[in-house]
Amino acid sequence: MARAGEIIENRVTGERMLFRAATAPGAADVFRADIFVKPYGRVGCTHIHTRQDEHLSVVAGRIGYSSGRDEGVLGARQSATFPRGKPHLFWNAGDSEAQVILELRPAEGAEALFEWLYRLSREGRTDEQGVPGALELAVMARRFGYFTAGAPLAVQRPIAMTFSVLARVFGVDARSTRPGNGAEPRRADRGRRRG
Repeated sequence: MARAGEIIENRVTGERMLFRAATAPGAADVFRADIFVKPYGRVGCTHIHTRQDEHLSVVAGRIGYSSGRDEGVLGARQSATFPRGKPHLFWNAGDSEAQVILELRPAEGAEALFEWLYRLSREGRTDEQGVPGALELAVMARRFGYFTAGAPLAVQRPIAMTFSVLARVFGVDARSTRPGNGAEPRRADRGRRRG
């Protein structure tokens, strides 16, 4: 697990994440990290958290966002909250690096989710937006309540359940990105790819 003060990088999108200190016992259950987004860079794809509310506070730069029918641009000292269940996306809307503080409440394994996503990018198992294949997405949906937007959740949930069983068969889970004993992933393990 990443430690407070450790920076991890998504090698595909170029974004970097600085983990903040874990909350003290009895404090609010929240995951906090600083995200540094390259100019005009996008952070993943439009997604939904079914178990967490996401809050962004802009420290530097300009951050564009969309959430349902809402769209806007935030500057330094401005913030936005995306309630659980609402599709959202954010990106750097300027020509210099942007810094945001990301908070997810409750924390619900967010640190493990981001570590896994960034590991997948280092291993070349994501598309150009940093989105992993279908089997990994199914594991993320089942384990972390993280879904891509597009199809209704009522459709995605049973598909995620089926694909998470396949992921288990192929050895794909959030603790190990390589199927089997470190073997190269087979075509079926890669899931969906975008060209």
